[in-house]
Amino acid sequence: REKAGRIFRPARIQGLLIRAQAACALKRFKEAERCARAYRAVEPLDPYVHLLLARIAEHQAQFARAARYYQDSLRLGLDSLEPLERLAKICVKLAQKESIIRFIDARARGFQARIRRQHKGARRDRKGRSRHCALSHRIARIMRATRALS
Repeated sequence: REKAGRIFRPARIQGLLIRAQAACALKRFKEAERCARAYRAVEPLDPYVHLLLARIAEHQAQFARAARYYQDSLRLGLDSLEPLERLAKICVKLAQKESIIRFIDARARGFQARIRRQHKGARRDRKGRSRHCALSHRIARIMRATRALS
């Protein structure tokens, strides 16, 4: 019985994250937060749970906590522009935003440099140029938003 518990434990743990995502989609934020926190207790280095907790905190108008979770998701290796965009939007509502603005700016520059390197190494077909252009515009929009805040 103990051996079976060890085998199925990862599936049960993953189920917590899936349940938290579903509850969040259904706007059941208390249940979503409870499941996400239980998952984070077991998997503290998963950036997706931090992203989910940030979304929940943002829906509950807890913007300082949301900003902290968005930053944590990026620090833990989430390769997405969404947390940067969300941070830029909620930064307006925060009293101490200077450090967050510097964080966003540094991450956006890192994304920009990586996209340039990937684009140089990639084939220069229409799809690749289109994707590069779209990502560059998103990054530029994030950087403009943070400059407007400072």
